[in-house]
Amino acid sequence: MSKICIFCNTEKTENEFSLEHIFPQSLGGAQASDLFKTRHVCQRCNSIMGLFVDAPLVKNFFSQNDMAENALYYIDLTKPRPLPLRYMGVHQSLVSDTKFPCELPIGPHGGLVYHRRLKADSRYDTIAGGNPIDNKKFGGEVYIFAQHSDEYWNLVLLQSVMKSFKSARRISGNIELSNDDNYFHEPTSDENEFLSILKDAQGKMHKGSLAVQIGFEQRFLCKFALGVGVNRLGERYLDSTDATELRNALWAKTPDERDSYDVEFSDFFQNREPDEARFLAWPGVHTIMLYPVHGRLVAIIYLYGKNRMMVTISKDERLWSASIDRAEVYVLCPSLEKFSGPIRVEDLLAHRLGHRKINDLAEIEGKRFDPSTLPKITDL
Repeated sequence: MSKICIFCNTEKTENEFSLEHIFPQSLGGAQASDLFKTRHVCQRCNSIMGLFVDAPLVKNFFSQNDMAENALYYIDLTKPRPLPLRYMGVHQSLVSDTKFPCELPIGPHGGLVYHRRLKADSRYDTIAGGNPIDNKKFGGEVYIFAQHSDEYWNLVLLQSVMKSFKSARRISGNIELSNDDNYFHEPTSDENEFLSILKDAQGKMHKGSLAVQIGFEQRFLCKFALGVGVNRLGERYLDSTDATELRNALWAKTPDERDSYDVEFSDFFQNREPDEARFLAWPGVHTIMLYPVHGRLVAIIYLYGKNRMMVTISKDERLWSASIDRAEVYVLCPSLEKFSGPIRVEDLLAHRLGHRKINDLAEIEGKRFDPSTLPKITDL
């Protein structure tokens, strides 16, 4: 048995295919419906998509910090659990060996985390943490400094570090855990030497540097449109002009090359908080809308209710007009592992305006937390 990979358009045997999350697993895609997953992607393309398409979208400075900020909308103050770390780039004054850069994530509500790792290939300079494949083999070390003595938030900090750096050695900067001797590793002589440098740096200004890939969202939008297009419109979509152009743009190496193809998508930074997001999206929640408009089938994605991205799936009404005659919406709350959809857009608007209740959405909204009520770090 064989089939064609929707991304490389190559026929391969069925055992060469694997599950691909069209909407990234790291953004909660595992909870999404089968519309946003596919087994029509070969293992080679699956690996490439994770490293060079999803990672630039998810692991850049902006997305990492949006993820950390929006996770606070669904925290549970009665039960510590891991939260995303903020990313502040590569520390400039702590690098004694250029082969081992030191990145600086910041823990939720306090806590400095210094991640010293092996320098990755330059292709990963814009990705927080470098090459994730290398990090599984050599996770480096994380040095953890608490900024206060609040037990709840320090437990959250430690759990967050463990989740974010599964393969790294964990070194305590100023934390003692009498009840869990297995959390921290005993420092080696080299680690003790670097730990002394970090201790001397506490209370002093930290300088970091960032690298950002221009158009980091473009390849993801091409991948997303192709995957959803095939799942929603059927395999005939693969032979369409739009699918061919999206596939060509997906494999284009630069934004300039991508511009040469007939693909329509928006800029990640264009209108970061659009007015309509008040009704279609809210903080901490992803909203995805398939929208037939002006002879086009468009996908609109609100990441965490903040960043709006758009991509045209198809300009051939013959492919979709019979099955999609109105907008359909999908809602994903990664913090609560909740997914709902499809929802008619008029029903979503009625719910948001208080005229009608959608139970799934009411459950998500009922667990929303107001981060402005959290104590300041200085209060702890």
